[in-house]
Amino acid sequence: MPESVTTVPLGEGAVAVVVTESGRPGRTYVNLHDNENTAVEAARAILARHGGRMVELRHTGERNITFTRGDTTYTFDPNRMFTPAGIEATLRRFGAFSPAAAAEVERLAEAVLERAGLDTMSLVVALHNNTDANYSAASYLPGGSEDGNAAEVFLVEGSDPDDFFFVTERS
Repeated sequence: MPESVTTVPLGEGAVAVVVTESGRPGRTYVNLHDNENTAVEAARAILARHGGRMVELRHTGERNITFTRGDTTYTFDPNRMFTPAGIEATLRRFGAFSPAAAAEVERLAEAVLERAGLDTMSLVVALHNNTDANYSAASYLPGGSEDGNAAEVFLVEGSDPDDFFFVTERS
């Protein structure tokens, strides 16, 4: 399947925004973590079978994105780069924060939205893979590592809590 690559400057480095097109209409899939390659391979199989496109960030092969600006190194989780509050929180969580670094992260987020056309989509499927006992829907329950980051959590009794979906609107 054809890929188009846009290189977005970030600090003294860059991040590649890669769009893979199946050539047929279908859903849009997004992979923001460069170490979640199982999700990317699964999406390629879905694209081949059902059509659609995938937007992928490629940088260092790591989950988080790290860049240098001057003498300071910044790290952030790309899941959190789409709001000013998320940008500030993730930069602070991983160490350094500055308004200039936040502006660079915001420019990357805007480039991803623009290049991929994500801001015009009614449905986007975010791709992730995780491991047992590390991260699950239960992480969002009271006392969990993501407590407070979800308006509601619903777990089906007897289901595997690390196989789950996020939704942004109630049905």
